[in-house]
Amino acid sequence: MMIFISWYCKNINRAEAEHLLRQEGKDGGFVVRSSSQPSSYTVSVYTHSSVKGEVRHYQIKQTDVAQFFLAENHVFGSIPELINYHRHNAAGLVSRLRYPIGPMGTCLPATAGYKWEINPSELTFMKELGSGQFGVVRLGKWRAQHKVAIKTINEGAMSEDDFIEEAKIMT
Repeated sequence: MMIFISWYCKNINRAEAEHLLRQEGKDGGFVVRSSSQPSSYTVSVYTHSSVKGEVRHYQIKQTDVAQFFLAENHVFGSIPELINYHRHNAAGLVSRLRYPIGPMGTCLPATAGYKWEINPSELTFMKELGSGQFGVVRLGKWRAQHKVAIKTINEGAMSEDDFIEEAKIMT
């Protein structure tokens, strides 16, 4: 099972993130990027709080028990959970994370401190949405709260590399 993240921009630096966000000019525009610190990530957020607008950068920190946070009172088991929370609550940031921003081809699916493979026991399979030559797609829930489409591949129908390429295209 693969999960792809549309807001992660692995290959951009601080200056490029600022340029992208200013160019877009949306209050709450954001990207998550690799930090200059090894194995770290940064959330860059655009806000209209000043006349010209400004970009603030927040390093995603990790606890001793592998939980992630931007504000210590709000700790999450994964970076996507952290981002999802801050999409609805500013909680110490200059703005809620409203608009994922990134140029085509730069923001690539990546692990971002998050496993691409998830535990199948966290999935609840619901109704079948469709089927094809390679497998079946079902409506489901992840961790009993997030609606997801679950694509199962028939044994030997395609290579793992082909599956990954197809998933990139779908995102």
